[in-house]
Amino acid sequence: MNPFFYLEQLEEKFSVTKPEQEIEDFRETGLTKSLYLDIIEKVIDIYTTEYLWKMAKGEIDFVICIGLRAAGAIANL
Repeated sequence: MNPFFYLEQLEEKFSVTKPEQEIEDFRETGLTKSLYLDIIEKVIDIYTTEYLWKMAKGEIDFVICIGLRAAGAIANL
């Protein structure tokens, strides 16, 4: 499975939305920045940055569940 396939689809989807456009049904979650940072830190610390970099570079096999978990956590940044 190639994760770049999904990234290209997301890029196409969001490239048509202009920053000044309002997003329909937008609601604030009430979650704070520190909560998101805590989640990111826990996810990254579990696998270590060295392991994630090796997976990203293709030095070791891409494990879907780990890669997506890490990518989701980093995407919150």
